[in-house]
Amino acid sequence: GIGLGILTPHWMTFALHADTQTQFADFGRHVWQLSGDDQIVATQAIRATADWIASLGVPTTLPGVDINQTTHFEAMAKSAVTVGQLDKAYVPLTTADVIALYEASMK
Repeated sequence: GIGLGILTPHWMTFALHADTQTQFADFGRHVWQLSGDDQIVATQAIRATADWIASLGVPTTLPGVDINQTTHFEAMAKSAVTVGQLDKAYVPLTTADVIALYEASMK
């Protein structure tokens, strides 16, 4: 669960684009009671999710769970894409995409 809490806001930011904006805005309206333009609400929903995760007092970065080096990111990403079939996900992810998410999660 902690890993999902660390990665989810970064994945949401990656996944937000014209084709997914409405879904993220709907999420923001239904979960966070946000209102307004889809683009603004979608972005606010991602921020609200990250803020909520931080409010739980759990680590929000990979260094927070003692992952301090990027040495194994490529192997981890390849495994995540293959085992998790992330190339067929709601928003498909490549190994490079997953590495970028891990790198974003370092700070």
